[in-house]
Amino acid sequence: MALFQKQDSCFSSKAATACGCPAESLRLPTRLRSRGGRSAEINVRFAPPIMCRLTPYQVIQFYRNRGRMENFIKEGKSGFDFAAVSSHSKVVNANRMRLHMLAYNLFNWFRRLTLPANMRKQQVDTIRLKLIKIAARAVRSAGSITFKLCSSCPYKKEFYKTLENIRQLTVQLE
Repeated sequence: MALFQKQDSCFSSKAATACGCPAESLRLPTRLRSRGGRSAEINVRFAPPIMCRLTPYQVIQFYRNRGRMENFIKEGKSGFDFAAVSSHSKVVNANRMRLHMLAYNLFNWFRRLTLPANMRKQQVDTIRLKLIKIAARAVRSAGSITFKLCSSCPYKKEFYKTLENIRQLTVQLE
């Protein structure tokens, strides 16, 4: 608690930021709900000076969008290896990044158009594990190909629903 009292005493003066707003308006306390149901102030964060011109709702939207973008970057790094550079040449690395971005965009189209609703928000690695890294046998008979999954496959329903959604896609050529 002494830490908070020290920070609060800093705001008792009439300090101002570079934009002229009082320094106290930049203080963003965060709260943590404990198991007992009581909420307690755990730390204090400060917004950049440009944030003092925004409403609290706009600040929350800004940080929510920032968090969403960080999740996209994390998914690209873990699922498509965006962080890897294979050469000392900028041209080679730029082309590698373009291929990774193409794969990312194709996967997002696949996710939005064909996956069942309960799987659309899952990460690339999870979808890869559930739908691609499964044991199946392709049986060809009478001109058709059938996928035979083992009876203990935990994602059989999602796999067949995805195949059905792919079958229902229509191609629109212009």
